[in-house]
Amino acid sequence: MKTQTTFFNKSLKTENNVSVFMRFLMLVFVLGIFPAVLFAQSNPVPVQFFYVPLPEDQILQALQTTNTNGSASTNPVQTYISIAAIADNTVIYYDQWENGFDPDVANPMNLYSVGNPGGTQIWGDGNSANGAPPGIPSDIINSGTVIILNNPVTTTSRQSVIDFDGSDKIAATKTVSVARSG
Repeated sequence: MKTQTTFFNKSLKTENNVSVFMRFLMLVFVLGIFPAVLFAQSNPVPVQFFYVPLPEDQILQALQTTNTNGSASTNPVQTYISIAAIADNTVIYYDQWENGFDPDVANPMNLYSVGNPGGTQIWGDGNSANGAPPGIPSDIINSGTVIILNNPVTTTSRQSVIDFDGSDKIAATKTVSVARSG
């Protein structure tokens, strides 16, 4: 009788070990596959990436250092960023630097909305709720579209105010040209 009990207990232990192992495998499978499905690519993949050069505090310092005519450069620095598209149905992702960059700019976790102006904007997808380029309410970017981003940037409030300014990230699904002056 004792032999049967020992055999039965060993059998239960083996069965429990298999059950625990199977649960572990299921957990690995779910954790390994589910995020890939959850975060599957849903927006067009960008083919170009740009970072707007020269933060405005550095521009102001350079202008003040090189100014020899007696009139000092002052705050705010007027910033102009232009983006020109050469193809129809271009999608542009505009990621503000002030709150950190999204790891996947095409599928941002920090998406722009009226309540979240620092989120990544998606321009050209026809959905103005997730951002639209200034001056283009249809949110459609076609060949020949030129987007001008123009705003004054006070250098002492760069981190706390969401502006179109130096250090921002721009990505595009088709060829664009980006220029910046400030």
